[in-house]
Amino acid sequence: MNSKNMSLIFRVTNELTQQVQLPHHYSPEFVFAHEFTTHYDEFSQYIPEFGRLKELSKISVLVKFLAVIQQNNLDTMQAVDFILCAGQRISQEG
Repeated sequence: MNSKNMSLIFRVTNELTQQVQLPHHYSPEFVFAHEFTTHYDEFSQYIPEFGRLKELSKISVLVKFLAVIQQNNLDTMQAVDFILCAGQRISQEG
């Protein structure tokens, strides 16, 4: 179950339990985490550190992504170098 489905299930369950005036079975921690995630951008308007943290997280993901691309490029360059060196050895032997 992905986060979008979980959010929808939470909202529907919460709305239905309010309409029939029964308690829901979500923990207070879950409710807080869901509401905090849903309204994170609003929190960041009042507490700028949250906005900075979100931007820092984006930068961190980008750096990791670029590191993977760099490693893939290095691996490809080593493979090409190996093929070229093997080709030169074969032409020198023949």
